[in-house]
Amino acid sequence: METKIKKLPKGRVELTVELSSSEFDEFIKEAEKELSYEKEIPGFRPGKAPIEIIRSEIGETKIYERAAKLAIEKTYWQAVLEKNLKPIELPKIEILKMARDNPFVYKATFSVLPEVKIGEIKKIKVKRRKPKITEKDVEKLLREIQISRRKEVKVDREIRKGDRLEIDIDMFLNKVPIEGGQGRNVSYLLGESSYLPGLEEKLIGAKPGEIREFSLEYPEDFHDKRLAGRKVDFRVKINSVYEIELPNLDDNFAQSVGNFKTLEELKEQLKRNLEDEGKIKEEERLELEILDKLINISSFEEIPEILLENEKEKMISELEESLNELNLKFEDYLLHLKKTKEDLKNDLSPQAEKRIKTILIIKKLAEENNLFVKEDELEKEINELLDYYKYDLETQREIRTDEYRQFLKNMMLNRKVINWLKNQVTIEEE
Repeated sequence: METKIKKLPKGRVELTVELSSSEFDEFIKEAEKELSYEKEIPGFRPGKAPIEIIRSEIGETKIYERAAKLAIEKTYWQAVLEKNLKPIELPKIEILKMARDNPFVYKATFSVLPEVKIGEIKKIKVKRRKPKITEKDVEKLLREIQISRRKEVKVDREIRKGDRLEIDIDMFLNKVPIEGGQGRNVSYLLGESSYLPGLEEKLIGAKPGEIREFSLEYPEDFHDKRLAGRKVDFRVKINSVYEIELPNLDDNFAQSVGNFKTLEELKEQLKRNLEDEGKIKEEERLELEILDKLINISSFEEIPEILLENEKEKMISELEESLNELNLKFEDYLLHLKKTKEDLKNDLSPQAEKRIKTILIIKKLAEENNLFVKEDELEKEINELLDYYKYDLETQREIRTDEYRQFLKNMMLNRKVINWLKNQVTIEEE
């Protein structure tokens, strides 16, 4: 068997495989044998008819088609391994020559995983920043805890700032109801909610049972692109009004929250919690900076179109999920941007390429440095997750699937590679 490789644009290769006539004869014999068992020939048991009769009954064309199929199935992967290729899609096969007593030649065209040459990791320098937690950050978190421990008393009076309301709300754009713009018995805490500037002022002074109708203009940068910069009509019915009683922020409050003697102790703990959270976020930022710098000093073969397309489709799906969580439609989002889905995919190309390069670098580092996830490590992680979700049967079923097992293994390998990488670069402390 002889093989030749020709590199094509956009990360594709052309693999030509040639079998000598004697090599191909073996596949012809195998094809004749298979077909003799499949074809009923009068007077003979399956597979026992003389070869001349088999050829006459089945026909040379069908025999050669089967022989070609068998030859390609067996030799394609042999050739791929021989040339150390890493296909990322099924090949497009084209038979170039096929005749008795002649070599059998075919061509396979497919995209391959790009090679990456890792740059000098030791040259990378980054700075770890110290999280800066202000008194305002602590007070904000303390306020959230205070509100979560509030007491409520239902009252029959006009609305005041600080009350919690239960309202029916209907929103209209050009007198047409907005999809997702209706709610019944919606909870709304005045002074703490920041859905839309001006909304609270329109409600203050109303009483239970009262209906208020008014218009508000949404900010140009509002997250719902259907409404950004547009005037929306509201119809709000006040169902209930609750007066809020907040606990005093004192030592007794601290003791009710946890094992704290004084309010100052609670504040100190909140500050430490915020600092720990800040450190986690800083490590995530630091890791991304290291990977970005490594991408910039590494060299990559051309990224195949199929990889880019798959990554862009994945990013579009992630965007659609995010919009769904905000009760927004992907089609409306595109309409606001004045773009088609293809336009958006083109815009995402640089980001998709960067994500692919990150994956390639992590894969290469794992191979070069013999980094892998041991089965006992994976089992330990799975068992810990199963124990954590022991009362959630649906999540437990998901954890036990092969798909989740592979996902978790990939995540653990990524973490191993990134931790290894952080030990190789120079990290300066701020």
